Amino acid sequence: MKCLPAFITCLVVLVGCESMMNDNRLAAQRQWEHVRAQTACDRAVDYLEIGQLDKAGGKAHESLELDEDYHPARIVLATVLIEQGRYQAAAAELEKVLRDEPDSAEARFLAAVAYEKAGDLPKALSDYRVAYELDETNFNAVLAGTEVLVAMDRTAEAAHYLSGHIYKADNDPAAYELAGRLAMMQQAYERAATYCRRAYELDGENLAYLEALATAQVFAKRHADAIYSLSTRLQQVEPPAPTWVYTMLGDCYLAVGAHQQACEIYRKLCELNPDDAAHWVALAKANLAAGNLAMAINAAERALHVDPDSVDATCLLGYALLLSERGQEAATVLTAAVAAHPQDVTLQCILGRALETAGDRSGAEAAYREAVRSEPQNALAWALLRDASANASALP
Repeated sequence: MKCLPAFITCLVVLVGCESMMNDNRLAAQRQWEHVRAQTACDRAVDYLEIGQLDKAGGKAHESLELDEDYHPARIVLATVLIEQGRYQAAAAELEKVLRDEPDSAEARFLAAVAYEKAGDLPKALSDYRVAYELDETNFNAVLAGTEVLVAMDRTAEAAHYLSGHIYKADNDPAAYELAGRLAMMQQAYERAATYCRRAYELDGENLAYLEALATAQVFAKRHADAIYSLSTRLQQVEPPAPTWVYTMLGDCYLAVGAHQQACEIYRKLCELNPDDAAHWVALAKANLAAGNLAMAINAAERALHVDPDSVDATCLLGYALLLSERGQEAATVLTAAVAAHPQDVTLQCILGRALETAGDRSGAEAAYREAVRSEPQNALAWALLRDASANASALP
């Protein structure tokens, strides 16, 4: 019986050893499963990089089955779900990661993407801001947050938010392009031109940045700079410049008094798209400004051929005929137009001038009176009426 305590002691030791061995075996098993989970996750990343989403998702699931706490695999799975358009499912996976790792900048950013895609903009905005606070090298979080503010119609706040961080954009042209776009929306055109120029300087191959720069320069009334930018765009034949580039360039030439250059640009525009009445109207206007009356008449007539109801084309045609001392023809054209558009003051005024030239003073005065009746605040109509009345009273 004296040996019994020793036996019990030995038994306890043996049981303890067996328990320790079981713990070691479990630890080894968990380590092995973790290694396998990591390997499966690496394969998932490989598949994701080459766009094989189903295989990437399968490997990510395999990794999580081996180790449900292996968050890199859950992040890969969430990325796959986002690419597949399954945004709510992606957000759910990322929330699991964030419960354990609330300071994961990557998971926070991807969660913001998922919420934005799912339409939960307030949650997306919050997560983008937190993601940037966690990792200030990820300027995409600022850009994305700014875009979300714009989508929420908080444009002024978006502009303020981005401008407050733009100094960290380094050489990111997209940041400056977005800043320029926001400045345009705020009607801060000079600032918009500065931002757009920076974007184009950083990426001179991106013609959209050049077009944005030219547009900002036009709105800032920097017509000479805009002419250079727009002309540079026209020199790039691939892809072809949109027609508005020609229109804007022609308008800039008119603004600086380069009427012949404007005519050349508008003529090219009409060649590219002869079925657009507005282009012929622009050409007529430029030729009229340049004193090319015959060409102005021809362009205005072409515009009316495309759109017989164009008031602008009729006004230009009537005025060009009037300047060409063809007052009776002008009166005929304008009388018909006034019958169709009796409230158009410009038509009435030009008709009055044409009738005066043709010797019909009473008809001219009636046209001016109608113009004043249609628009009582129109100073030109009043001046023409006063002159016509004075001339009529001076007659013997």
